[in-house]
Amino acid sequence: MRLKCITLGLALLCASPPPASADDLQILIAQIEEAGINADDFERHAVTLEDCVMTTYVWRNTKNHGWVVWSSFHFNVSQVVLEPIGLNNATPYMYIPPEPGIPGVVTFGLKSRDNGLVRHERSNLRKPTPTDRTEPSPRGDGATHYFEWHNSFAIIMEGQTSEQKAKDFSLGYQRYAEEYCNYAG
Repeated sequence: MRLKCITLGLALLCASPPPASADDLQILIAQIEEAGINADDFERHAVTLEDCVMTTYVWRNTKNHGWVVWSSFHFNVSQVVLEPIGLNNATPYMYIPPEPGIPGVVTFGLKSRDNGLVRHERSNLRKPTPTDRTEPSPRGDGATHYFEWHNSFAIIMEGQTSEQKAKDFSLGYQRYAEEYCNYAG
């Protein structure tokens, strides 16, 4: 939790804010998960949160295999921070509004604290990125997906039609990390 501090004469007094209620937590989780959902005929996105662990999902509609888990990141929110990437590094996301025939896109840059590694599950229909380590995922008995590990990564959500979803996701993520996952950024 982020400490709130005031100066009183020569003394600096700090205190943690009171914990939010269970109802507040459920509302915040719902806000983050709702902001992470979007879909079109080609791609679907979702995020889940449970006990400070976030899992992101991208499903892609492929010609020969139908809907496939294309990409999934799994990480502890207290160990991963949103990086400023927007215009002039003013926001932790970059939003490109939709144009006729082109879906909108939101990109979030994330970085692991202390160079820790984040698990990234990918479909075998994709070529591995140049990393020094991959291993089969248990999904599909290890034949359909593999794991890679990264210390910085991007979550790209295509089909976003509203910048408000990007704001809701980033502000919700930061608040969740600070208030529920003991991250003091």
